Amino acid sequence: MRLTWRDGVSTLLVGACGLIFLAVTDAWGWPLLGDFRAGAAALLVVGLAACIVGGSNMTTFETGDPMVVGASTIGFFALAVGIYGIISGSETAFAILAATIAMLWAVATIHHALEDERHHQHHPVAHA
Repeated sequence: MRLTWRDGVSTLLVGACGLIFLAVTDAWGWPLLGDFRAGAAALLVVGLAACIVGGSNMTTFETGDPMVVGASTIGFFALAVGIYGIISGSETAFAILAATIAMLWAVATIHHALEDERHHQHHPVAHA
């Protein structure tokens, strides 16, 4: 099980999403995070950055891999909820977006860790 530096950066970005969530829900008074609409926009931007950094080592899209299909589905759902949250300013959409980003991070990180193991199992080292 081996993760890359990209997984570490994604983890930091998802941690920042957690801070954004707390800053908005607990009214910490951070600039530009005064309401749920602004919070949804911030979550969408930081969550998208985490997705880009964490997924940028993908060279192919395997439609037969259930974790890839699941992560893609969660990602599209997060995008839809984020857009709805920006338009509506809904507290519920904001909370669902935060939870969805965390879920997407967990699925992607687990997939990266397991894929590395599968890669090593399918390519045994030749012995002389």
